[in-house]
Amino acid sequence: HLWGDYSHYIDARHFAYPREIRIVRNHSDIHSWRDAQSFRKIPFFDQLDYYQKENTTKLNCILLDAYMFHYGWARDPRCMVKKQIAHDSFVTGIEKKQIEEYFDYGNMNYMPILNRSQPKVMSQRISEMAWGNLLRYDGKPTEMKKKFTLKYRIINLIENCLLPEGARIGGFTNYKIVGRMRSSKS
Repeated sequence: HLWGDYSHYIDARHFAYPREIRIVRNHSDIHSWRDAQSFRKIPFFDQLDYYQKENTTKLNCILLDAYMFHYGWARDPRCMVKKQIAHDSFVTGIEKKQIEEYFDYGNMNYMPILNRSQPKVMSQRISEMAWGNLLRYDGKPTEMKKKFTLKYRIINLIENCLLPEGARIGGFTNYKIVGRMRSSKS
């Protein structure tokens, strides 16, 4: 999950997820589940209750050696505040009013820097980024205080430095891994 710009990401365990279903077979019983973060087999789905658990089945999945970049939080803060208002209004059913001029991503110095190359298809968009002056690099970290509590800093340290990549302590998984596919690099 890139955060604020195309150089930083957020690694908070309650916000980002290291593994999730992103490629599915086209089957009439497979539907997005919960907040469209994942998929499940849901026979006779009414397309109303995306949170239903009863009569759903986790999918058997193959773990791919691939990375997905989520750009939903790498937006101009003036647009991001509108996105948040629309999302909050949709979820609560209560129309929210825009109070802030722009979304506050917090002190960007607290966010890790992405050390991977990004997909070539994003090159032009990244080069045209024009909101860097609206991001801040001082003051409080972010509204996401949970990420910065001692408990979560210790858990993040263990997960990011001691466990295999993508492993979580007590994390929720919405799939069953039945195999792995490694890329062949020459």
